[in-house]
Amino acid sequence: MGLEVGRRWGLRSILIGCALILGAGKVAAQSPPMPTPVPTPLAETATQAKLPEPRPEIFPLAIPYYVLKGVTYPVSKLAHVIEKNKYSRRSVGLVINKDRNFSVYPILTVGDGRKFGGGLGISAINLFHQPYVLKTDFILYQDLDQRASFSISNDAAFRVFDRNFSFEFLSTWYKDGDEDFFGIGPDTSESNKSEFGLQRFVIGTRFGFELIHNLSLSPRIFFDTALSNNGHADFPDSVEANFPPSELAGFGRTISYLDFGFRLAHDDRDPDINPRHGGLRELTFHRFMGVGQKGFDYFQWDVDVEQYFQLWHPRLVLWLHNGWTFQKESGGSQIPFYRLAELDVNSPLRGFDKGRFRDRGSVVFNVEFRYPIWDNVDGTVFFDTGRVFDGISNFAFKDFKLTGGGGLRVTVNEFYLFKLEVATGGEGVNVIFRAVQNL
Repeated sequence: MGLEVGRRWGLRSILIGCALILGAGKVAAQSPPMPTPVPTPLAETATQAKLPEPRPEIFPLAIPYYVLKGVTYPVSKLAHVIEKNKYSRRSVGLVINKDRNFSVYPILTVGDGRKFGGGLGISAINLFHQPYVLKTDFILYQDLDQRASFSISNDAAFRVFDRNFSFEFLSTWYKDGDEDFFGIGPDTSESNKSEFGLQRFVIGTRFGFELIHNLSLSPRIFFDTALSNNGHADFPDSVEANFPPSELAGFGRTISYLDFGFRLAHDDRDPDINPRHGGLRELTFHRFMGVGQKGFDYFQWDVDVEQYFQLWHPRLVLWLHNGWTFQKESGGSQIPFYRLAELDVNSPLRGFDKGRFRDRGSVVFNVEFRYPIWDNVDGTVFFDTGRVFDGISNFAFKDFKLTGGGGLRVTVNEFYLFKLEVATGGEGVNVIFRAVQNL
């Protein structure tokens, strides 16, 4: 029944998406070329010339495009007001100083596991008059769950053989009292939803060496510790009550790891908050070795490929993504149930809740089409599909989950991005809102 509903929703999403794509394409085909936005000093933002707007022709499939322009007009005007008014800029915390090397900004997130949260972030570049970048943020959710992160990095800490060595020190911490768990495997039922609490702290460092142009090797070493428990006391459905202990490896224990490995990445994306061409190909290896306990050691490999294609208009962009995760226990160990590979709203399989599917392996495919609506507002249509599996030997091209949807991307001052996405996979509608700040 759930699979049939998902297929019907997937078919509807495809039909709506095709209409939006064809409508936007018809619009863009009649549009004059639009120059690629270039970051400008804030003082010039108010007087810079507006980019030419697409001139839509009357065509049945372009009707959704007219609707989007009308609906998003207030959003576009508000973004322009913020850019032009220094008091508005500071009231929303977009930029503190005119050189853009120090920023205090608000954080708002909606739809992360159907939660609402807000907080504050700080970014600084050229720290100590050196090319160091500092970033830190804190988010508090409506149920008093919390997340925090801190990092300091230098992409050119020193040079050897005329190649850059990079450095990054980072730490993350979060306390989540209502993590979701639906069971293990691709056929878990939505009605099996249960909740648990999780506290996790990660701290460590990684280095990067540019082997050749755009190709880097980054060894890493981290300390990673987590405690799973019953979480919020008022859970109506706890994992402990709904699942056998065999599916809840590590529940109720503090499990610590030494996480060491490497990342090999080829990255030739254009350095912009909205990449429009180029791509990223990366392989990441983790060895999670227990500290102070036995029975939970494992390996993890992640393969990730994404590519951006600029189409017949500068702001018509096609994004393709494919990601794989493989996990393998070592020496008869078990993988803690909350560390299993996930497919959910963040994977991204945007039509499903956080923690929706878990197993020892996962694969996801994403197709996203981005098109201009206003000079600072873009629309998106996307389709996601993927599945989890119990190891590579049990992988098959069946039981794939399909989600579809669309959204908006609003840029302010060319480096602050607001993303709103609406997606469905047949289990209700996910509304996802995030703010991304980039220096």
